[in-house]
Amino acid sequence: MKSRSVKDIIESHLQNRKKGDIDRDIQENISPEIIILSNHGVFRGHQGVRHSSKILNQELPDAKFDYKKISIEEDYGFLEWSASSKNHKVEDGADSFVVRNEKIVFQSIHYQVKIK
Repeated sequence: MKSRSVKDIIESHLQNRKKGDIDRDIQENISPEIIILSNHGVFRGHQGVRHSSKILNQELPDAKFDYKKISIEEDYGFLEWSASSKNHKVEDGADSFVVRNEKIVFQSIHYQVKIK
């Protein structure tokens, strides 16, 4: 079985999220021990991933995401993104990732939701 690169894992994570398939994303890409730090608090494990995702979906229902830039260095990734829903937008989204053993073990998330 071919091992996946950090870029492969982060791109798979983003594709699953665009499709709204959080369960597949968790299964394929997320460590059960993940720690997420965000402007909404600290989230741990797969339940934390679901809770963090729920917050984003409540703030930006049916949003379209634009992944502007992905930078990779060794086990680390950085993502710049924006999003737009009917009434709200994010222009300054930024996520950082740490990948170990082909799973995301750490993620930081920052974004500011604005009214259109």
